[in-house]
Amino acid sequence: MRPSRRLVAVILVALAAGGLAAGLVLARGGSSARAAGPPGTIARGAFRAVGWGTEGNAAVIRERSGNLILRFDRRFHTNRAPDLWVYVGRFQGLHGVGHWMLAGPMYRTWGRHTYPLAHAPRRGDSVIIYCGKCDRAFGAALLRFA
Repeated sequence: MRPSRRLVAVILVALAAGGLAAGLVLARGGSSARAAGPPGTIARGAFRAVGWGTEGNAAVIRERSGNLILRFDRRFHTNRAPDLWVYVGRFQGLHGVGHWMLAGPMYRTWGRHTYPLAHAPRRGDSVIIYCGKCDRAFGAALLRFA
């Protein structure tokens, strides 16, 4: 085999190996959360008002695909504000949490919502409605695992 053909063969093998590795990462879902176990509710909690009136329920659900989602029920309601966010973390009072996992911006201040989660919550975590403009929590739901 001539040197140029060997070089081409080595490059093709390297590209194939890189493509295989990238395919495995994507097949595993990259950084998205996939939780082992049967589908269903893995944790739930009821909102309580902290800074402003917030009520309703939140649940962390494992889908058949293994993806984790955070779901608010139809009863969910909180006060309007210009910069509301949904976090999962350890609640430590009006102005913050111990660790943050951003679920996303609040879609609306009432009704059913669904947010994908980057990873499973830990024991002692809460779902927190947080106002960035006010720098305070509006409400929190301590998650209790099933």
